[in-house]
Amino acid sequence: MQRGFISTLKRNLRDIQHTYTTLVRVHFIGTLLTIAVVAVSLTIPMVFYMLLSCFAANTTDLSAGRNITVYLKSDVDPEQAVEIKNNLLKDERIKEVSLIVNTQGLKSFAESLGINEGDVLADGINPLPHALIVTPSSIMDNDDNALESYVREIKNNRSVELVRMDKEWFRKLRAIADTVRFITTVVALVLITSLVLTIINTVSHRVLLHREEIEVMKLVGATDGYIVGPYIYLGMWLGFLGSFVAWWLSTIIVFFTEKYIGSIAEQYGSTFVVRGYNATEVCLLFGVTIVLCMIVSYVTAKNRIGKINPK
Repeated sequence: MQRGFISTLKRNLRDIQHTYTTLVRVHFIGTLLTIAVVAVSLTIPMVFYMLLSCFAANTTDLSAGRNITVYLKSDVDPEQAVEIKNNLLKDERIKEVSLIVNTQGLKSFAESLGINEGDVLADGINPLPHALIVTPSSIMDNDDNALESYVREIKNNRSVELVRMDKEWFRKLRAIADTVRFITTVVALVLITSLVLTIINTVSHRVLLHREEIEVMKLVGATDGYIVGPYIYLGMWLGFLGSFVAWWLSTIIVFFTEKYIGSIAEQYGSTFVVRGYNATEVCLLFGVTIVLCMIVSYVTAKNRIGKINPK
Protein backbone atom coordinates (compact mmCIF):
# COMPACT_ATOMS: atom_id res chain seq x y z
CA MET A 1 0.00 0.00 0.00
CA GLN A 2 2.83 2.38 0.89
CA ARG A 3 4.65 1.50 -2.31
CA GLY A 4 1.52 2.26 -4.34
CA PHE A 5 1.11 5.61 -2.64
CA ILE A 6 4.73 6.55 -3.35
CA SER A 7 4.35 5.47 -6.97
CA THR A 8 1.18 7.59 -7.37
CA LEU A 9 2.87 10.58 -5.75
CA LYS A 10 5.89 10.31 -8.05
CA ARG A 11 3.63 10.07 -11.09
CA ASN A 12 1.68 13.16 -10.02
CA LEU A 13 4.85 15.13 -9.40
CA ARG A 14 6.14 14.06 -12.80
CA ASP A 15 2.85 15.14 -14.42
CA ILE A 16 3.03 18.53 -12.66
CA GLN A 17 6.58 19.12 -13.92
CA HIS A 18 5.73 17.89 -17.42
CA THR A 19 2.66 20.14 -17.58
CA TYR A 20 4.70 23.17 -16.57
CA THR A 21 7.41 22.35 -19.13
CA THR A 22 4.78 21.98 -21.86
CA LEU A 23 3.22 25.32 -20.94
CA VAL A 24 6.53 27.18 -21.02
CA ARG A 25 8.28 25.53 -23.95
CA VAL A 26 5.64 24.10 -26.28
CA HIS A 27 2.66 26.42 -25.90
CA PHE A 28 4.45 29.56 -24.70
CA ILE A 29 2.44 32.19 -26.63
CA GLY A 30 -0.88 30.49 -25.94
CA THR A 31 0.07 30.20 -22.27
CA LEU A 32 0.91 33.90 -22.05
CA LEU A 33 -2.44 34.85 -23.58
CA THR A 34 -4.36 32.58 -21.22
CA ILE A 35 -2.45 33.84 -18.18
CA ALA A 36 -3.10 37.43 -19.33
CA VAL A 37 -6.85 36.79 -19.50
CA VAL A 38 -6.85 35.11 -16.08
CA ALA A 39 -4.75 37.93 -14.58
CA VAL A 40 -6.95 40.71 -15.98
CA SER A 41 -10.09 38.87 -14.82
CA LEU A 42 -8.66 38.88 -11.30
CA THR A 43 -6.87 42.25 -11.28
CA ILE A 44 -9.91 44.49 -11.79
CA PRO A 45 -12.01 43.13 -8.90
CA MET A 46 -8.86 42.96 -6.73
CA VAL A 47 -8.20 46.67 -7.31
CA PHE A 48 -11.81 47.53 -6.44
CA TYR A 49 -11.59 45.33 -3.35
CA MET A 50 -8.37 46.93 -2.16
CA LEU A 51 -9.67 50.47 -2.69
CA LEU A 52 -12.86 49.63 -0.80
CA SER A 53 -10.83 48.07 2.01
CA CYS A 54 -8.61 51.14 2.21
CA PHE A 55 -11.67 53.39 2.16
CA ALA A 56 -13.21 51.43 5.05
CA ALA A 57 -9.93 51.55 6.99
CA ASN A 58 -9.49 55.29 6.43
CA THR A 59 -13.07 56.11 7.42
CA THR A 60 -13.24 53.95 10.53
CA ASP A 61 -13.04 57.02 12.74
CA LEU A 62 -14.94 59.27 10.36
CA SER A 63 -17.47 61.03 12.55
CA ALA A 64 -18.19 64.39 10.95
CA GLY A 65 -21.32 63.04 9.30
CA ARG A 66 -22.87 62.08 12.65
CA ASN A 67 -21.48 64.89 14.78
CA ILE A 68 -23.96 67.06 16.63
CA THR A 69 -23.20 70.77 16.86
CA VAL A 70 -24.76 72.37 19.92
CA TYR A 71 -24.91 76.18 20.11
CA LEU A 72 -25.38 77.52 23.63
CA LYS A 73 -27.33 80.63 24.55
CA SER A 74 -25.50 83.94 24.62
CA ASP A 75 -25.86 84.32 28.39
CA VAL A 76 -23.94 81.07 29.06
CA ASP A 77 -20.43 81.83 30.35
CA PRO A 78 -17.35 79.61 29.72
CA GLU A 79 -17.58 77.95 33.16
CA GLN A 80 -21.17 76.92 32.51
CA ALA A 81 -20.19 75.67 29.07
CA VAL A 82 -17.50 73.44 30.61
CA GLU A 83 -20.04 72.10 33.09
CA ILE A 84 -22.47 71.27 30.27
CA LYS A 85 -19.67 69.52 28.40
CA ASN A 86 -18.79 67.39 31.44
CA ASN A 87 -22.43 66.42 31.94
CA LEU A 88 -22.68 65.29 28.33
CA LEU A 89 -19.55 63.17 28.67
CA LYS A 90 -21.18 61.21 31.48
CA ASP A 91 -23.68 59.76 29.00
CA GLU A 92 -22.57 56.37 27.62
CA ARG A 93 -24.08 57.28 24.26
CA ILE A 94 -21.45 59.98 23.81
CA LYS A 95 -17.92 59.22 22.67
CA GLU A 96 -16.41 62.69 22.72
CA VAL A 97 -17.36 66.33 23.32
CA SER A 98 -15.28 69.28 22.16
CA LEU A 99 -15.91 72.79 23.47
CA ILE A 100 -15.35 75.77 21.21
CA VAL A 101 -15.59 78.97 23.22
CA ASN A 102 -16.82 82.08 21.46
CA THR A 103 -13.37 83.70 21.40
CA GLN A 104 -11.91 80.67 19.65
CA GLY A 105 -14.85 80.58 17.27
CA LEU A 106 -14.39 84.27 16.48
CA LYS A 107 -10.74 83.74 15.69
CA SER A 108 -11.46 80.81 13.35
CA PHE A 109 -14.26 82.75 11.67
CA ALA A 110 -12.05 85.78 11.08
CA GLU A 111 -9.22 83.63 9.70
CA SER A 112 -11.60 81.93 7.28
CA LEU A 113 -12.63 85.37 5.96
CA GLY A 114 -9.08 86.70 5.96
CA ILE A 115 -9.93 89.67 8.19
CA ASN A 116 -9.06 90.87 11.68
CA GLU A 117 -11.09 89.75 14.66
CA GLY A 118 -11.91 93.34 15.54
CA ASP A 119 -13.69 93.83 12.21
CA VAL A 120 -16.23 91.19 13.21
CA LEU A 121 -17.02 92.62 16.63
CA ALA A 122 -20.02 94.89 16.97
CA ASP A 123 -19.37 97.55 19.62
CA GLY A 124 -16.70 95.26 21.08
CA ILE A 125 -19.20 92.48 21.72
CA ASN A 126 -18.54 88.98 20.44
CA PRO A 127 -21.74 87.91 18.65
CA LEU A 128 -20.79 84.24 18.51
CA PRO A 129 -22.06 81.75 21.12
CA HIS A 130 -20.11 78.94 22.74
CA ALA A 131 -20.45 75.68 20.79
CA LEU A 132 -20.13 72.01 21.61
CA ILE A 133 -19.17 69.37 19.03
CA VAL A 134 -20.73 66.13 20.26
CA THR A 135 -19.59 62.81 18.78
CA PRO A 136 -22.00 59.93 19.48
CA SER A 137 -20.57 56.54 20.40
CA SER A 138 -20.57 53.58 18.02
CA ILE A 139 -23.77 52.17 19.55
CA MET A 140 -25.70 54.81 17.59
CA ASP A 141 -23.81 54.46 14.30
CA ASN A 142 -26.58 52.59 12.51
CA ASP A 143 -29.53 53.73 14.62
CA ASP A 144 -30.82 56.99 13.20
CA ASN A 145 -33.90 56.95 15.41
CA ALA A 146 -31.79 56.78 18.58
CA LEU A 147 -29.59 59.60 17.28
CA GLU A 148 -32.56 61.83 16.52
CA SER A 149 -34.07 61.03 19.91
CA TYR A 150 -30.87 62.10 21.59
CA VAL A 151 -30.85 65.35 19.61
CA ARG A 152 -34.31 66.13 20.95
CA GLU A 153 -33.03 65.55 24.49
CA ILE A 154 -30.25 68.08 23.97
CA LYS A 155 -32.70 70.63 22.58
CA ASN A 156 -34.70 70.44 25.82
CA ASN A 157 -31.73 71.77 27.78
CA ARG A 158 -32.48 75.37 28.89
CA SER A 159 -28.93 76.47 28.05
CA VAL A 160 -29.12 75.28 24.45
CA GLU A 161 -30.07 77.73 21.74
CA LEU A 162 -29.72 75.59 18.59
CA VAL A 163 -28.79 72.03 17.65
CA ARG A 164 -27.60 71.04 14.19
CA MET A 165 -26.84 67.62 12.84
CA ASP A 166 -25.74 67.46 9.22
CA LYS A 167 -25.65 63.79 8.34
CA GLU A 168 -26.86 63.94 4.75
CA TRP A 169 -23.37 63.95 3.27
CA PHE A 170 -22.40 61.00 5.44
CA ARG A 171 -25.42 59.08 4.17
CA LYS A 172 -24.41 59.95 0.62
CA LEU A 173 -20.88 58.75 1.32
CA ARG A 174 -22.19 55.42 2.59
CA ALA A 175 -24.53 55.16 -0.42
CA ILE A 176 -21.59 55.71 -2.77
CA ALA A 177 -19.57 53.04 -0.96
CA ASP A 178 -22.49 50.60 -1.16
CA THR A 179 -22.90 51.35 -4.87
CA VAL A 180 -19.20 50.80 -5.57
CA ARG A 181 -19.35 47.58 -3.56
CA PHE A 182 -22.30 46.36 -5.65
CA ILE A 183 -20.56 47.31 -8.91
CA THR A 184 -17.44 45.47 -7.72
CA THR A 185 -19.49 42.33 -7.06
CA VAL A 186 -21.14 42.47 -10.49
CA VAL A 187 -17.84 43.14 -12.28
CA ALA A 188 -16.17 40.33 -10.34
CA LEU A 189 -18.91 37.86 -11.31
CA VAL A 190 -18.67 38.86 -14.98
CA LEU A 191 -14.88 38.58 -15.01
CA ILE A 192 -14.87 35.28 -13.12
CA THR A 193 -17.29 33.97 -15.74
CA SER A 194 -14.80 35.13 -18.36
CA LEU A 195 -12.04 33.33 -16.47
CA VAL A 196 -14.06 30.10 -16.36
CA LEU A 197 -14.84 30.30 -20.08
CA THR A 198 -11.15 30.91 -20.83
CA ILE A 199 -10.11 27.83 -18.86
CA ILE A 200 -12.82 25.76 -20.60
CA ASN A 201 -11.65 26.93 -24.01
CA THR A 202 -7.96 26.30 -23.19
CA VAL A 203 -8.51 22.80 -21.82
CA SER A 204 -10.84 21.86 -24.68
CA HIS A 205 -8.26 23.03 -27.19
CA ARG A 206 -5.49 21.04 -25.48
CA VAL A 207 -7.64 17.90 -25.44
CA LEU A 208 -8.31 18.35 -29.15
CA LEU A 209 -4.60 18.76 -29.85
CA HIS A 210 -3.83 15.48 -28.04
CA ARG A 211 -6.79 13.54 -29.38
CA GLU A 212 -4.64 10.93 -31.10
CA GLU A 213 -2.50 10.39 -27.99
CA ILE A 214 -5.65 9.99 -25.89
CA GLU A 215 -7.01 7.39 -28.32
CA VAL A 216 -3.77 5.41 -28.09
CA MET A 217 -3.81 5.62 -24.28
CA LYS A 218 -7.36 4.31 -24.20
CA LEU A 219 -6.41 1.43 -26.53
CA VAL A 220 -3.75 0.29 -24.09
CA GLY A 221 -6.21 0.41 -21.18
CA ALA A 222 -5.78 3.88 -19.66
CA THR A 223 -8.86 5.14 -17.82
CA ASP A 224 -10.39 8.58 -18.22
CA GLY A 225 -9.38 9.39 -14.66
CA TYR A 226 -5.74 8.63 -15.45
CA ILE A 227 -5.76 10.67 -18.67
CA VAL A 228 -7.45 13.68 -17.10
CA GLY A 229 -4.67 14.19 -14.51
CA PRO A 230 -2.35 16.42 -16.57
CA TYR A 231 -5.27 18.68 -17.50
CA ILE A 232 -6.05 19.23 -13.84
CA TYR A 233 -2.46 20.30 -13.33
CA LEU A 234 -2.81 22.54 -16.38
CA GLY A 235 -5.60 24.37 -14.57
CA MET A 236 -3.48 24.49 -11.42
CA TRP A 237 -0.57 26.18 -13.18
CA LEU A 238 -2.82 28.63 -15.02
CA GLY A 239 -4.53 29.55 -11.76
CA PHE A 240 -1.23 29.97 -9.91
CA LEU A 241 0.52 32.02 -12.60
CA GLY A 242 -2.60 34.11 -13.27
CA SER A 243 -2.99 34.84 -9.54
CA PHE A 244 0.66 35.83 -9.25
CA VAL A 245 0.43 38.28 -12.16
CA ALA A 246 -2.89 39.67 -10.87
CA TRP A 247 -1.45 40.19 -7.39
CA TRP A 248 1.57 41.97 -8.83
CA LEU A 249 -0.48 44.18 -11.19
CA SER A 250 -3.16 45.12 -8.67
CA THR A 251 -0.56 46.08 -6.07
CA ILE A 252 1.19 48.37 -8.55
CA ILE A 253 -2.08 49.95 -9.74
CA VAL A 254 -3.37 50.61 -6.21
CA PHE A 255 -0.14 52.19 -5.00
CA PHE A 256 0.20 54.36 -8.12
CA THR A 257 -3.34 55.68 -7.62
CA GLU A 258 -2.65 56.52 -3.96
CA LYS A 259 -1.31 59.99 -4.72
CA TYR A 260 -4.34 60.90 -6.83
CA ILE A 261 -6.82 59.72 -4.21
CA GLY A 262 -4.71 61.35 -1.51
CA SER A 263 -4.87 64.70 -3.31
CA ILE A 264 -8.66 64.49 -3.35
CA ALA A 265 -8.74 63.61 0.35
CA GLU A 266 -6.54 66.62 1.11
CA GLN A 267 -9.22 68.90 -0.35
CA TYR A 268 -11.49 67.72 2.46
CA GLY A 269 -8.82 68.02 5.15
CA SER A 270 -8.33 64.28 5.37
CA THR A 271 -5.75 61.66 4.44
CA PHE A 272 -5.95 58.42 2.51
CA VAL A 273 -3.42 55.69 3.30
CA VAL A 274 -3.14 52.66 1.03
CA ARG A 275 -2.19 49.36 2.59
CA GLY A 276 -0.94 46.24 0.84
CA TYR A 277 -2.53 42.81 0.77
CA ASN A 278 -2.10 40.84 3.94
CA ALA A 279 -1.05 37.19 4.04
CA THR A 280 -4.63 35.93 4.46
CA GLU A 281 -5.86 37.84 1.42
CA VAL A 282 -2.96 36.63 -0.73
CA CYS A 283 -3.46 33.00 0.32
CA LEU A 284 -7.20 33.32 -0.30
CA LEU A 285 -6.58 34.74 -3.76
CA PHE A 286 -4.19 31.98 -4.77
CA GLY A 287 -6.18 29.21 -3.09
CA VAL A 288 -9.59 30.10 -4.51
CA THR A 289 -8.24 30.76 -8.01
CA ILE A 290 -6.20 27.56 -8.17
CA VAL A 291 -9.02 25.40 -6.85
CA LEU A 292 -11.54 27.01 -9.22
CA CYS A 293 -9.27 26.51 -12.24
CA MET A 294 -8.56 22.90 -11.26
CA ILE A 295 -12.27 22.11 -10.87
CA VAL A 296 -13.16 23.73 -14.20
CA SER A 297 -10.25 21.93 -15.89
CA TYR A 298 -11.30 18.58 -14.42
CA VAL A 299 -14.95 18.90 -15.46
CA THR A 300 -14.05 20.12 -18.96
CA ALA A 301 -11.34 17.52 -19.57
CA LYS A 302 -13.49 14.70 -18.15
CA ASN A 303 -16.35 15.66 -20.46
CA ARG A 304 -14.19 16.03 -23.57
CA ILE A 305 -12.08 12.91 -22.97
CA GLY A 306 -15.19 10.85 -22.27
CA LYS A 307 -16.42 11.65 -25.78
CA ILE A 308 -13.23 10.34 -27.42
CA ASN A 309 -13.53 6.74 -28.49
CA PRO A 310 -10.61 4.82 -30.06
CA LYS A 311 -11.21 3.77 -33.66
